[in-house]
Amino acid sequence: PCVDPIHYDIGKSGVGPGKAFAEALAESDPSITVGVVPTAVGGTPLQAWVPGGVGKHNWHPYDDMVSRTKKALEKGTLAAILWHQGESDCMRRGGYLYQVRFPVMVERFRKDVGAEGVPLIVGGLHPTKCGGWFGNIIRKSQTATCEHLFGPGQYVAAKEWPLQPDNIHYTREAQQEFAKMYFAAYQDVVKKLAADKDYWKTPVPKDLAAYEIPAEQMDQVPAELTKSIEDYAFPKGRPAFKPKAK
Repeated sequence: PCVDPIHYDIGKSGVGPGKAFAEALAESDPSITVGVVPTAVGGTPLQAWVPGGVGKHNWHPYDDMVSRTKKALEKGTLAAILWHQGESDCMRRGGYLYQVRFPVMVERFRKDVGAEGVPLIVGGLHPTKCGGWFGNIIRKSQTATCEHLFGPGQYVAAKEWPLQPDNIHYTREAQQEFAKMYFAAYQDVVKKLAADKDYWKTPVPKDLAAYEIPAEQMDQVPAELTKSIEDYAFPKGRPAFKPKAK
């Protein structure tokens, strides 16, 4: 049986929303057996979630996520994708680029494992500890990606729940509450898909528009992006790369 903590990436993994979400899904339909595919790697910025990327403790976040998912698909179907990450990107070096890196990662993962049409539920970061300018950028890019660019999906805003002693991650009780919100969002997406499988294919709203990426960071943007990501990240065209003056 699935027991917390379901992750084993850094030796001191805490409780996430995965197990409680799976239990809610199983309870909603007694005819199914629910499996959980843990793929989180604590403390890794999104920059590490690329093919060949390396995270903490020499884990390979993206490659491991793909291989484990494919292995699980040998005996089942993918019901949902849960994502909760971003604390390491709430700063200048990762915040602006998140607007490109996140949709690129989601688009790639969906294609690599055949997960087009699978609900993607993205949980937000702590509104105070990871709020502010860059927290808002991450929130907008996550919402735009899962609800419009590469849906179907839904963004779930976090609350001012208690934190663990590290003052970053939520307590076990808070994660369980978060899981209930994840599941409610999942049910909402499933309901919308039943009515219209393409419901999410709508333009990104103006209030989720991307922020301009600084010119000195443009060398970290892939030379080629799919049109939907290019139009989202650079609605006025790409700025030229300009090294930051010392």
